[in-house]
Amino acid sequence: MFSLDFKQKVDRILFGTLAYILDHISSLIGKFLNRDHSITKENLKNVVIAKYLGLGSIVRSQVIIQDIKNAFPDCNIHYLTSVKNKKIFDIIKDIDNVLTIDDSGIISMALSTLKLVVQLLKIKVDAFIDLEVYSRYSSCIALMSCARNRYGFFRNDIHWHVGIYTHMLYFNNQKNITDIYLQISNF
Repeated sequence: MFSLDFKQKVDRILFGTLAYILDHISSLIGKFLNRDHSITKENLKNVVIAKYLGLGSIVRSQVIIQDIKNAFPDCNIHYLTSVKNKKIFDIIKDIDNVLTIDDSGIISMALSTLKLVVQLLKIKVDAFIDLEVYSRYSSCIALMSCARNRYGFFRNDIHWHVGIYTHMLYFNNQKNITDIYLQISNF
């Protein structure tokens, strides 16, 4: 099992570089595709919510799930998390599919990430909601999902992921996490 310090270094160096490259590729492709970023009941079929760490935050994200299901009852909600968090979804309602990554080792993480990217491309994600504020890995997955809309949080002291997301929301750490997540419900 990786230590948290090791994971943070890998995230900063490896996935920081990859996020930078993918962001530039995405921007270039985006100029040619001219995608429609509107959200309607007709064009929102698949939503992915990503939260890899923090069981409490995963539980608190139920407000997003409920709001999406109320506004878009026919859409499928896929939740992306670490394999060790999968059991919590036995009690969280309105999730159509749980996608996981196995971060217990380098090889298992690489293989599960490749499998995940293929799954995301098959799903044809309309909206990718990234609840991780500091994770470059999560930003890379958001980009590799080829989602039409990518929602992510920013803080004034973090600038590396501006441009990765099509919609940015301010993460005010002075507010309750539920209130922060409820910003997403306004899409």
